[in-house]
Amino acid sequence: FLYTKKKRATRRSHFTHQSEWSSKSDPNI
Repeated sequence: FLYTKKKRATRRSHFTHQSEWSSKSDPNI
């Protein structure tokens, strides 16, 4: 259970980081 929860948290963090990176890389924003 802890492993699954941690895995979900990691995936969520990665998604947030990717979204933030895309926003910073987009010169239109």
